[in-house]
Amino acid sequence: MISILLVEDECMAREHLAGYIQEREDVQLRDIAVNGQEALDMLREKRHQLVFLDLNLPLLTGIQVLDEAGSFPFIIFTSVSRNGILRTKDGDGLEYLAKPIEKKAFERTLLRAIDDIRDCRNPESRNNGIITLDTIGPLLLPWNEVVYLHSQGSKVIVHGREKSFEVPRPLGKLKSTLEKNNIIQLNENLFVNPDFIGRVKGMLSSNKKIVLKDAFQTELPASASFLKARGAGQYSQYNKS
Repeated sequence: MISILLVEDECMAREHLAGYIQEREDVQLRDIAVNGQEALDMLREKRHQLVFLDLNLPLLTGIQVLDEAGSFPFIIFTSVSRNGILRTKDGDGLEYLAKPIEKKAFERTLLRAIDDIRDCRNPESRNNGIITLDTIGPLLLPWNEVVYLHSQGSKVIVHGREKSFEVPRPLGKLKSTLEKNNIIQLNENLFVNPDFIGRVKGMLSSNKKIVLKDAFQTELPASASFLKARGAGQYSQYNKS
């Protein structure tokens, strides 16, 4: 039986959705949270396979909850408006229900979620990424699409393959999450995904740079300590000019 966490601060909406869930025999409403902090605490316990998550919550918004959680199970967002909804590629383990939630829409969305959960042995691994902002709204960027990040005041600029995004948090608060996901540190204000390191330019000079395998052939400063830590020998095949 699939374990569900329901996160909703509005009493009527909460009771309405809880009733739909409790009518089904293939899922279990295990916990209810009424604000973002409660939701975050429950998510960290990793007891749930599916979460109905309101976007507009007190204390922490739905987006902030996922940002703080780092990784999470299958999510079905609920909101009166789709403005600011997290956008992902198909199959990333995120769904959306518009309020007021009709039972037919609930059933369709829940069945898709159940099929997806049962098909995936490790549901957290497929949607683990960093929540960014662009001109349209929040976007979940999977770690394997993060090229590099740099600090800009109290926010972080995340560079994807072809586009850049913002994260409204200081780099220091993201450091442990970045390291856990193999995004390595070049210097105090710069992290890079090693999968995108193409070559080292100026290997024999004092002005060494890493050339990335992105759409712009981006060059980033490479300190001697970084190259030493990564093993300079692995770059011997690259351009040393």
